Amino acid sequence: MKNLVSFAVATVTAFNTVPIYAGQPLDDHILVTATRSEQHLENSLASATILTEVEIDRAQAQNLPELFDRLPGLDIDHSGGLGSNTSMRLRGTENDHVLVLIDGIRASSATSGTAALQHLPITQIERVELVRGPRSSLYGSDAIGGVVQIFTKKGSTGIKPYLDFSYGSHDTRVSQAGVRGLYGNTSYSLNGSYTESEGYDRTYDNNGADTDKDGYRESAVSANIQHEFTNGIEFALNYLRSEGNTELDGGNDSTDFINESRDLSISLPIRDDLKLKAQIGRYRDKTTSFGFSPALFETSRNSAALQLDYLLAENHQLSLGYDYHNDEVSSTANFTESKRDNHSWFVQYLAEFNQWRFEAGFRNDDNEAFGSHETGNIAVGIQVNEETLLSLSYGTAFKSPTFNDLYFPFTDFGCFFGTCFTFEGNPNLTPEESETVELMIRRQTGSIQWFASLYQTQIDDLISLSPDFSTVSNVAEAKIVGGEAGADFDFFGWRTAISVAYTDPRDESDDSLLIRRSRASANLDISRQFGKMDLTLYWQAQSYRLDQDMDFDGKKDRLSGYGTVDLRARYQVNETLSLAIKINNLFDKEYRLVQPFETDGMTAAISAHYAL
Repeated sequence: MKNLVSFAVATVTAFNTVPIYAGQPLDDHILVTATRSEQHLENSLASATILTEVEIDRAQAQNLPELFDRLPGLDIDHSGGLGSNTSMRLRGTENDHVLVLIDGIRASSATSGTAALQHLPITQIERVELVRGPRSSLYGSDAIGGVVQIFTKKGSTGIKPYLDFSYGSHDTRVSQAGVRGLYGNTSYSLNGSYTESEGYDRTYDNNGADTDKDGYRESAVSANIQHEFTNGIEFALNYLRSEGNTELDGGNDSTDFINESRDLSISLPIRDDLKLKAQIGRYRDKTTSFGFSPALFETSRNSAALQLDYLLAENHQLSLGYDYHNDEVSSTANFTESKRDNHSWFVQYLAEFNQWRFEAGFRNDDNEAFGSHETGNIAVGIQVNEETLLSLSYGTAFKSPTFNDLYFPFTDFGCFFGTCFTFEGNPNLTPEESETVELMIRRQTGSIQWFASLYQTQIDDLISLSPDFSTVSNVAEAKIVGGEAGADFDFFGWRTAISVAYTDPRDESDDSLLIRRSRASANLDISRQFGKMDLTLYWQAQSYRLDQDMDFDGKKDRLSGYGTVDLRARYQVNETLSLAIKINNLFDKEYRLVQPFETDGMTAAISAHYAL
């Protein structure tokens, strides 16, 4: 690894100048997720961030968690290295309080309630939209902290094949290839990738077999085809699949995984002021664990959606929609129920009155497991002047109990150190509920853009383990107060992006901080182009966080704050070939995010990209 780092540093210093990027990124000012319809980001009343293909490429991230870790308001932690279990907490909420969509399809496990971010291949992703704040009035369950939508690679003009290879620390090798193009009114994209890493020992203070390196491998493929007919009807077909193996420490030696998303969508312009959109899709995830306690968990979700957008008048839009999804579980654990469905309808009104903007929405979800549930939102914004937007919003949201929460069968896990453990789901659970209020300001003056927001979230009926860990119940409450601010500007020729976030997430039963959330964080990304070379320096700092009691002293353990520096560079050799390097954690900072798992020290990677 040291030799690779030395080579990378030498390569950076040898360059004269950062890249001229090939490809046509999507309009980085168009936001879809916040309202389920297209709107310009600067007009949105939601606090949102968009990562375009160019920005994803610049980040040179190995995986989605590494990419998301630089987004304001997001807390990312993992259980050690590539492929390890990863949690994403937005604005202090829980991991399963963030809805993850892939091309509009819900991408979470019905048993755990979370999305396997570590297995969603960044090599197949073109664009990411992050919307902070509740969105259950549009999407239903899970969207308490916000929504992350991932868009897979789409077609582009001409015929553009590409190849990409990289090699880095821990013998990590990534290769990908694909072709993207446009023929008449039909665009297409076909992409494949393979990732393999020797990894490192995921846990510390191990002995015996657990001291070995824990590797990872993943193969992924994505495909897209879109066509627009002469009468204006559009259809799109998307497919994404990843599968592989993650080696682990502890009772299970490794886990095989499969994640698959597919959907077909149609947009039908009935007339100039009326458009119908329809989508059907399926998401499937499967994990097979090997070792001391082998197990199989497979869940699938079939879904359908209809949305009618009616332009009442200029700058006045009414949307009516219907969503359906059916969850199914297959497992070596004999769940007491293996199926449930959810029917929902929603209405949304968007309007502009001179300098005023208005959003209101309402949704009803009728779930087979817990019955009917209503959520709503309202937001008012004022365009103070041409550069400044000020908004105030209020929204309610909810989180459905998972199959693990409701239907996990009575299981005796045995006795350890004189203590015996059993667990059984609770079929009487009700959804977790939240209320959020937010004040936001966004301003653009010349080449300077900045935003700031303050929010408060109250979450009731949180599902928590009983004191003896034998079941779960709706007993906890939490209050979260926080804020974010960020700016993008030019600083003496350096492209500069800076963001800060603060959150105070408290368990209201004892006023203690919730675990695995940093109180404060800051990110600084500065880059500059020198002829054919793009050079980027990225700095991140996070304050302390609390974690579960590993010292058995009755108190939550405190993990120290930290700061890291990353260095990235890309050199455009010619119109078709570019070379890149990156060094993460340049000063080899030691820190931990989750006990008892390790984080990586200084690492490096070099890559080559060929594209017509």
